[in-house]
Amino acid sequence: MNYNGSEIITLTRNELYEKIWNTPTTKLARDFGLSDVGLGKICKKHMIPKPPLGYWAKLAHGKRVARPPLPTIDNNRLEVIEIRKRPPGPTIERSKSTESVNGASITVPERLSSPHQLVKFTMDALKNQTPDETGILRLRTSGCLDVSVGRQSIGRAMRLMDVLIKALEAQGSTVTVVERDRTGQTCVKILDETLEIELKEGLNRKEKQFSAAEMRERAKSSWLRDRKEYVFFPSGNFVLSILTYCGQGIRKVWSDGKRQRLENCLGSFIAGLRAAAEGVKPFG
Repeated sequence: MNYNGSEIITLTRNELYEKIWNTPTTKLARDFGLSDVGLGKICKKHMIPKPPLGYWAKLAHGKRVARPPLPTIDNNRLEVIEIRKRPPGPTIERSKSTESVNGASITVPERLSSPHQLVKFTMDALKNQTPDETGILRLRTSGCLDVSVGRQSIGRAMRLMDVLIKALEAQGSTVTVVERDRTGQTCVKILDETLEIELKEGLNRKEKQFSAAEMRERAKSSWLRDRKEYVFFPSGNFVLSILTYCGQGIRKVWSDGKRQRLENCLGSFIAGLRAAAEGVKPFG
């Protein structure tokens, strides 16, 4: 096995086979700078059998587990494996309203101007949508971004999505909407991989106050008399998520918190999209 200066690990099929059966996949993937999924794709491509589920637990309890031999292959090009270690994600410097990715600033404006076509279409649909019982607008209109927020949050949600989409497109990525189960899925194509994302607003709750007539009706039932009920409503806090499975150890959720807002996390989210794309990207 060889590690060269360009962070490319070169090893033979037999070397990787021995490592796979002597080191847990999670640790080995981390040593190679890969995700579990990425390492699994390498093994599949090069026809290297992997330990089954429960293998390491059985070994820890002193049980013997049959190990399949490394199969022979006709393609000599697959005998040598090159693994490109993933570089660490870019360092993001945060300010109150600006983030930078690869040296470019990302600023979320106070007002939306010249919105992206997808943003404008989604915003118009949200304004015409009827909220559900929790006050959240859930779109069923074809071609809309996957955004679920309260009516008072439409403006902020659209500013965030507009800046995010334009920043991604400026870096060579594409953002589209794909219809699935009668809803629009926001899809980002980055590093030749397509990832699904969503923006949604969380909920708060408060104890429901009953009218005098409702209280009298509830008093007739022993199980309703002391039972608390709650009313849910939009919290004003946003969650931006990567929905595509991309292996363990890869961040998928960014949200408003006590010390930060999503406006200050868009650069981190884009870096997270790149890491997630690497997680599902074929290696070797």
